[in-house]
Amino acid sequence: MARPRRPERAGESRGAGARRSSASRARPSTASGRPPGADPYIAGLTLLAGRDLSAAQLADRLRRRGYTPQAADGAIVRLRREGALDDHRAAAAFARRAMAVRRRGPARIARELAARGVDPSVAEAAIAEALDGRSPEALLEQSLDRRLSGPIASRAEFRRLYQYLLRQGFEGAMAAAALRRRAEGDAVPDE
Repeated sequence: MARPRRPERAGESRGAGARRSSASRARPSTASGRPPGADPYIAGLTLLAGRDLSAAQLADRLRRRGYTPQAADGAIVRLRREGALDDHRAAAAFARRAMAVRRRGPARIARELAARGVDPSVAEAAIAEALDGRSPEALLEQSLDRRLSGPIASRAEFRRLYQYLLRQGFEGAMAAAALRRRAEGDAVPDE
């Protein structure tokens, strides 16, 4: 048996999937766009609860949320002092995930960490920690295993895989040597 329809009231939308007006969804805020009484330290902790961020990333996110640069910097100093914010820990987690899941090479990871605002010396230490005794060559071979099911049969495939390995952050000479070992006869392009 069908349920009787509830009579519509003034201002209500029709239908179950209709959206509420933006005025009814809006949160109370101050002129700066922050919730009233919001503390940048608490906002920083909330952001860090989701994932490790570098200090530069956290500062950027706090500023986008409307906090002044001075308030964001003060929160970052406090978060660092309490151990909640650590660039090395964030960089190491990113590097481990990039190597294990995405099969990225050291050069690309270094570029991505630099884009995240991580100091180059911290990034280098995080990459070395993520390698954990493995060689970049072994990582390259794992990356190739993911892309190849058999030997390389054509020059076009060789070039495509070479470009892929360069984009993944592996050295050109190392990539070419690994591809030559897996290529059939005339699939290897001329030097």
